[in-house]
Amino acid sequence: MTPVLRRPNARRLLAELGDSRSVPFGIVSTVAVAGLSLIDPNRLRPAGRLAHRLANAGLTGAMTWAASRPTPAEVPNPGLRAGVTVGATGLVLAASEASEALDARMQRGLERAGVRRPRVALAALSGVLSAATWWLDRRTHDGLEPGEREFEGTGLAVSSTVDAELGAELRALVSALLARGERFGGAELREQLAGARIEQWRLDGDDGFVADASFEVDETAPRAVPGNGRFPVIGRFRGLDERTFDIALWIHEGRLDSMSISPADDWSDEDVLAWDEGDRDVGELGAWPAVADLEVLVESRDGWARA
Repeated sequence: MTPVLRRPNARRLLAELGDSRSVPFGIVSTVAVAGLSLIDPNRLRPAGRLAHRLANAGLTGAMTWAASRPTPAEVPNPGLRAGVTVGATGLVLAASEASEALDARMQRGLERAGVRRPRVALAALSGVLSAATWWLDRRTHDGLEPGEREFEGTGLAVSSTVDAELGAELRALVSALLARGERFGGAELREQLAGARIEQWRLDGDDGFVADASFEVDETAPRAVPGNGRFPVIGRFRGLDERTFDIALWIHEGRLDSMSISPADDWSDEDVLAWDEGDRDVGELGAWPAVADLEVLVESRDGWARA
């Protein structure tokens, strides 16, 4: 299998805790669910009950955030992910009273059945259900080795490859876009680019061109503002029978996150339909374009304009 970037242990552990299919996530989430279930909320004072409700809601939020983590093939949508997480957290808080009433009924039922420690039984049941849910989710991704992920929900394995340094070709492309975006945090992003590494995901056994890449940058470097979204400078070029394509950079939390090639924004609906019906893919381009072939465009109120 192709080599995978080895992050420092603490960072790798944090990354795995943010992946709902990882073993550390399964262990921590199961222990947390079981631990909260050991506590009888109906015997707590108001302040304690509020803390218990907030802990349950917080755990739900953390698990939802991890479960909604985008795949390598997906464009990150932090707003949608945050909205789903906040919604799930709020739902648990709103349903707290009903949940506690159900909890009390279950405990009384266990007591009537002769169970000596009903809270322990409830905690064990909750832990088993949590572990089973995690295992079933992970089971759908059988065959994936460490460093691999599922590709767009298909069950096909992909693995990451990392260059020790960003190649000169890609560095030149990114630099060309950042140089025209000083007022959008270009200086800070160029500083990040200086020590950046690149990570790409591909189907195992596929040596074809991959038209996107993720960046690993120094987290101590200054962050750019605005901090999230598509960098408002793109590179447009022609290929595949003179079709237009765009190279875009994506920023996440003030850092260079990824770059990708996509059909240009100037395609007509007919162009898009023909492309989709023909099952075409930007990987057919075969390589990243040269800087000399780019038309650098800056986003404006009237659309894209030459930089």
